[in-house]
This record gives sequence, structure tokens and C-alpha cells, in this order.
Amino acid sequence: TWITKDDVPTESVEAERQIYLNSDELAGKPEGAKEKIVEGMLAKRFFAAQPGGALTEQSWIHEASQTVGQALAAGGATVVAFRRLTVAE
Repeated sequence: TWITKDDVPTESVEAERQIYLNSDELAGKPEGAKEKIVEGMLAKRFFAAQPGGALTEQSWIHEASQTVGQALAAGGATVVAFRRLTVAE
């Protein structure tokens, strides 16, 4: 997981782009539609407002209508490091 969208390595995005472009899911789709679909898939994978995407794009736990990035900006704060924890059930 990355702090911002800019932290996601270009190589990772491009490698994933190639996987999506060559997937069976896109077979038979028009070229213009393929690009839009792939961009949506990449956004969901790397930049989505869900765990696993960039931290600043995720929902702020105290106010779901805000992202973590918006809350940080409002408070004048920046993230230097973070850890992702998973609680087992």
C-alpha cells in the first residue's frame, strides 16, 4: 500500500496494464473501450478508496464523505510512514 497515487511505481502500473490488456475479459471489445476499461481496472487496483489502494484516497474513518488526503490537508498534516494492520476474526 502506498501513501499517495504518486508513490505507486510506474513499473507496477504498466505491468498490471499489460495483464489487463491481454485478459480474456477484454477480448472482442473495441480498442477505445478497452483503454477506458483498463484505466478503470487500474484505478480500482491502485488508487481506489479501499484498503490496498493509496492511503490518501481511502475513506476517512471519522467522516466517510472525506478521504484521508482531504482530512490530512484540512489538518495541515502529512504522512511520513504508516503500517497496515489486519485484525483476524
